[in-house]
Amino acid sequence: MKTKEDVFKEYDIRGKWGVEIDKEFVTNFAGAFLEYLNNVILRRTQDVNIFRFHSKNRSLKILISRDKENVSKKAYAILKRELIKNGAEVTDGGEATIPLHNFASGTEKTDGAIMVTASHLPKNYTGFKIAKNGTEPIEPKELKEIMMNEEFLIYNKTGILNKKVDFCLRRNDSMRGKEIKKNYLEKYADFLVKEIKIKKEWRVAIDASGGGTGKILNEVLKKLPKIKAEKICFEKCGHNDNPLEKKNWKEIEKEIDSRLRGNDRKKKQSRDDLGVMFDGDGDRIVFFNEKGKFINPSSILAALIKGIKPKGFVGNVNVGMAVKENADKFIETRTGHIFIKKEMREEGVEMGGEHSGHIYFKRNFYTEDPVFAFLKLLEILEKSGKKLSEAVKEADPYFKTEEKNFKISEENFEKIKEKIKKKFKKEGISEIDGIKISGKNWWFNLRKSGTEDKTRLNVEAKSEEELKKIKKEVNKIIKG
Repeated sequence: MKTKEDVFKEYDIRGKWGVEIDKEFVTNFAGAFLEYLNNVILRRTQDVNIFRFHSKNRSLKILISRDKENVSKKAYAILKRELIKNGAEVTDGGEATIPLHNFASGTEKTDGAIMVTASHLPKNYTGFKIAKNGTEPIEPKELKEIMMNEEFLIYNKTGILNKKVDFCLRRNDSMRGKEIKKNYLEKYADFLVKEIKIKKEWRVAIDASGGGTGKILNEVLKKLPKIKAEKICFEKCGHNDNPLEKKNWKEIEKEIDSRLRGNDRKKKQSRDDLGVMFDGDGDRIVFFNEKGKFINPSSILAALIKGIKPKGFVGNVNVGMAVKENADKFIETRTGHIFIKKEMREEGVEMGGEHSGHIYFKRNFYTEDPVFAFLKLLEILEKSGKKLSEAVKEADPYFKTEEKNFKISEENFEKIKEKIKKKFKKEGISEIDGIKISGKNWWFNLRKSGTEDKTRLNVEAKSEEELKKIKKEVNKIIKG
């Protein structure tokens, strides 16, 4: 049976509402989060007179936002109440996407930020993505230690502050927090379009997966009237919000196909130039070409790099050979937004990306910004005069498998790694994230997911023959 410790994943906190995450958990999480920030500020200022949860003359500034799920609304209400009770100045961002939340947090230069979401997990799950100093991500394990050891203060039912452990610092209990409501949607839409120059008319099928990206796109499309959108799942949605699952592509594929074939007389003269699909909390995007064919996210990264020419690129282990070839400076790191953002900050590079559809930009405080990536790709295609299928083929000529998932225990995973190292001992071996083997014209990576109980395999090669050969050899080792 799972314990509440299991909700602390590698990149965020997430669990089933009422089972792993409940009112008590959220209450304790709020106290632990403020305790963590208090310690960060204390280390930064070395101010021995700091009040608990307050720097000398102000409360800690916290931005909170959430996705649209009902369980997230419940967790959000408890979180906001507890943060305010414990002395924080809370800016209520309301329903938002992760990129909008990050834009607001970076703009406000908050002490801390919390996005209440469980990403693409089922509707009865919720969780927290956490950051400090605006948008600098916090590893969940740092909160886990504080929570498990109960190293924080919380109010009890009578409104009296309970001291879980003894501290050398004392909080001024007369100082209470407050709530501030702000809407950043219009400002964020202006931010997204200010660098975009589109002159020709584009017709695009857009699936927002029923998440908050629909609201953002409605504002963006008002400002860019040349983009004519066929809107899918901008509010309610019949499919789940993971854009990498084939079963969720039916509506957007049908839309593009109907225009391509001219089955609908009203749509016969206006075919879609391409399609895009976002996930529920808005931090991932996938693309479909003018024929409705899904495009490997790594190939999109290669096309964007070729068009944007960013100063440096940080990618996870699965982004592929074309990404490295197109980037003027490539830095490889582990999978997960925490590791990508950390490397981008440390190296000061302008762009980052993952094979899963996360695309990061320095311009949005080193965080995900898939709507900007979509707009920028339209601009790149317009300048080149190419269709998306042509631009992708030119940027990325390599062959790839679809990501395959396995159920492998930790013990068996280590055994499989050893077998792989023995089999491919003459090739390049990296254990940055799972195990990656790199040959002359191919590579593969086998790694444990940081958010789900799955082991993921990706393979890429210069030819289809090599791809099939390597895939067969690796699958044979995995299956024993």
